[in-house]
Amino acid sequence: MHTSKYSIQPPEYRTGTAGINRGVLVVLLCGLLCMIGAVTLVANAASSNLVPARPPQPATSNYVPPSTPTNASSPVSQTPTAPDQTSQIAVKPFNYPVFYGNTHLPEIALTFDDGPNPVYTPQILAILRAYHIQATFFDVGYLVKDFPDIVRQEFLQGNSIGNHSWSHPDLTKLSAQGIVSQLVNTSNAIQSVTGTRPTIFRPPYGSFNRVVIAQAFQQNLTTILWNDESHDWTTPGVTVIVHGILTLARNGGIILLHDGGGFRAQTVAALPLIIDALQQRGFTFVTIPQLLHDTAASGKSSP
Repeated sequence: MHTSKYSIQPPEYRTGTAGINRGVLVVLLCGLLCMIGAVTLVANAASSNLVPARPPQPATSNYVPPSTPTNASSPVSQTPTAPDQTSQIAVKPFNYPVFYGNTHLPEIALTFDDGPNPVYTPQILAILRAYHIQATFFDVGYLVKDFPDIVRQEFLQGNSIGNHSWSHPDLTKLSAQGIVSQLVNTSNAIQSVTGTRPTIFRPPYGSFNRVVIAQAFQQNLTTILWNDESHDWTTPGVTVIVHGILTLARNGGIILLHDGGGFRAQTVAALPLIIDALQQRGFTFVTIPQLLHDTAASGKSSP
């Protein structure tokens, strides 16, 4: 004979009001304890959100980030200022690539490739503005077309804008006509945004040959390379980026960094540390046109 497990009940549930009242009391007490626990959890959660976690700031940097960070969803909002005249210095184009400037002057040029980028370029511009210095941006043509407001802001803050080709190909693999097309289309795009035609050019990947140099020179562009980098495009870490740049820094140096082409948060974080350290060493930051002007004036240009 099968007996159900529910056929034998505990004594307090068999009969009588005392058993029923005791059961009701137990249920009410359990419910009250649950309510108290829920209120406690909500209160703890609320108090933990009152002070959001803040990422640690570099201990050796004097840079204070803007109170409202600029990102892809918020356009550049700084009030435009008149361009610094040093970014517009007219220099006769060089018919050879330039790797560095005047080695007798404690000046150095920050350069940024592969932008404009809607996330990282505004952050870099904010840092440069906070330090009251100018840099040089080698912009890609099709990105200039996509983000003209960022390029305009680069220019209005006194930075120099350089030609970095239209679509970032290896120019040594193109015909002379193909190289000209890359250069002219990009220069046209930059001029349409800034009102000024670029006078400097950096070949993508730093890849060049005699044909590339010759075609750039015919377009009144000086080919600019660099002598100071830390491969920030490989995202090796902020410490590695800073150490690499500071180790190679010299008078007349041209620093290569990137504001586009991938994840550039490490470069943004490293920039204030680089600027602080180089300023402490006595370097002055200049644009590439200023660097070329000082190089030409001294007659000590890179081969």
